[in-house]
Amino acid sequence: MFCYFERLESSEFMNLYFDHAATTKVCDEALTAIENAALVTYGNPSSMHYIGMKAEDLVEEARKFMSRQLFVSDKEIYFTSGGTESNNLAVQGVAKAYIRDGKHIITTKIEHPSVGSTFKQLEDEGFDVTYIDVDSKGYVNLEQLEESIRKDTTLVSIMQVNNEIGCIQNLEAIGTLIKSVNSRTLLHVDGVQGFMKLPISIKRAKIDLYSASSHKIYGPKGSGLLYIKQGTKIRPLQFGGSQQKGIRPGTENVPGIAGFYKAAESISKDMKDNYIKVLALKEYFLENLALKLPKWGSHSIPSNGNYESEISSPYIINFRTISIKGEVVLHALEDYKISVSTGSACSSKKLNISHVLKALNLEDVESDRAVRISFSHHQTKEDIDELFRALIEIDAMFGKFIKR
Repeated sequence: MFCYFERLESSEFMNLYFDHAATTKVCDEALTAIENAALVTYGNPSSMHYIGMKAEDLVEEARKFMSRQLFVSDKEIYFTSGGTESNNLAVQGVAKAYIRDGKHIITTKIEHPSVGSTFKQLEDEGFDVTYIDVDSKGYVNLEQLEESIRKDTTLVSIMQVNNEIGCIQNLEAIGTLIKSVNSRTLLHVDGVQGFMKLPISIKRAKIDLYSASSHKIYGPKGSGLLYIKQGTKIRPLQFGGSQQKGIRPGTENVPGIAGFYKAAESISKDMKDNYIKVLALKEYFLENLALKLPKWGSHSIPSNGNYESEISSPYIINFRTISIKGEVVLHALEDYKISVSTGSACSSKKLNISHVLKALNLEDVESDRAVRISFSHHQTKEDIDELFRALIEIDAMFGKFIKR
């Protein structure tokens, strides 16, 4: 009988994994740090004794490292349970802290559910929400954004990299625009798909709050961070402790923070090289798509995002099949021990069509044929060759039964 606590090899589940935008395998450095924090430096960081202070030292060391990656003060870094909590703390915390200044808040139509659903909840609570359109490639309509900012606009939330289609927003242009229209309007950026993968300038982009998550960069699940610019008011989501200045109270998850820290430290050394390697994989994938599955390729680019390297993440590709549902392709690939996805892992079990692809003005039948591939710098061109061998067989198999 299968037991979840048995030691299993990953090959027993999947041979090739192309769903790194959903989560990543924990790296060795993070595993070692987690074990040490759980078994050696296991004290409560709030305790005054030696082992408690050692745990506190570890948390503060991690905080300083994260601050250096963002070129901000370590006093501006708060550890959370992950991207969802960071996004909720930023959006709810600012909206409710500044409610006397105004109840108008802005986001886009392609945000991750942890932002989009939070805005919907605030709308139900009486906040005035504007949802900005994007173009057919996923980029924010800057003219509409400028027109939407008012005197009572307290917050704008726009993601760095879209988790489904990979488009990278021009945050410096967005931040400059927001502050030029209303200098008091705060900018929150969901950086979950960009942190430690793409360069980011918090100061040049005039970002006031920035979210990141551990398990997207080979760290453990259940750990993340939120940058909050000094002087920004935040209403906490929970109460009952003085940890992290009371903004995020509760005993810190020291093993999770340690794993997050060491995972980030590990990839920080090769961030540029990783980008170059993954970009080559992306370009190789697109070449294969055009040559080996031309009908799929011709119906995919640029419909599901823009694949120009300077404005699209090399880590994410979203394409459409010619006539096979994305979910069918996903399950067919499981027979080859290959993992892909059809969109956000946080909403993939729902039956509704992707809100991101809807925002690109794709028809439901087109969105239903979407497949997302997300890469790791650990992968090779041989992995992509194996993926295409499977995709070609799947296309041929279903082509017998589907009128094209």
